Amino acid sequence: MPRDVSHLVMKQLEYVNRRSVDKTEICFDRIMYQMKDGFIELDMDGHTIRYDDDENGGTTVSYDEHLVHKRQHEDGNFVELALKDLKIVLKHASSYFFNNDTEDSNKSFIDLLKSENGLPAKKVTLLRFAFNDLFDILPCFDALEDIELWYISSIDQFQRIASLEQWKKTKRFCIEDHLFDNEQIELFFHFEVFGIDFDKFSVQNAVKVRDDLLRRSTFQSCGINFKESGPVEIAKLFKLDYVGGETFEMEYSNKNGKFEVSIDENLFSVERL
Repeated sequence: MPRDVSHLVMKQLEYVNRRSVDKTEICFDRIMYQMKDGFIELDMDGHTIRYDDDENGGTTVSYDEHLVHKRQHEDGNFVELALKDLKIVLKHASSYFFNNDTEDSNKSFIDLLKSENGLPAKKVTLLRFAFNDLFDILPCFDALEDIELWYISSIDQFQRIASLEQWKKTKRFCIEDHLFDNEQIELFFHFEVFGIDFDKFSVQNAVKVRDDLLRRSTFQSCGINFKESGPVEIAKLFKLDYVGGETFEMEYSNKNGKFEVSIDENLFSVERL
């Protein structure tokens, strides 16, 4: 049986060959690297290699749920083996999904990313990382256009992220499970597309959307989730004679274009037409 990901991939995925890998060409639409307690999964376009900490010693390696072989301690533990294989394919994906679902240290993972500085991916999704980890991970990318953050912990002074070049240059941004303060909304106005959450989406913020965001030629769409809002007052900002209820969908125009503006129970959204 082959002993590393490069051989497994070239054997199982016909469109990948050693020559293209050696030239650091993009071979995968998405690579997922999921760190769990006791095992790690490396998924390449739906084909998964799993590294388990074997209770009898060494590491058990499975490919698409089929046992490949066991590696003994002299080959490294399951974390070291997974990182070694990740390194082989790391520069060959257009997007990454990294999941830090473990209580173990992720230092060796972050150190690997930093050692491979200049990753070519256009999109990265980070799940369950600490906020400070972002300042080590995001600078490893050269050409990010899309950032998704899920369940990021220990967020302190989120505006600090605006100092990163990757934040300034990316086009699309989404974050889940974090409520922003009203004064932070303008942090996101340089994005073409974004999705964020507020405890309360205020009339003042809706004014900023109308008078600033919708005048930017690069803006395409946004979705703002909220727990509280004043939907009727917000509707009147976009249509002075509005007399409807607390959910609405309307067309709004300015010198920069036409937009569909809507509110339902917990979502304010705008999309360029």
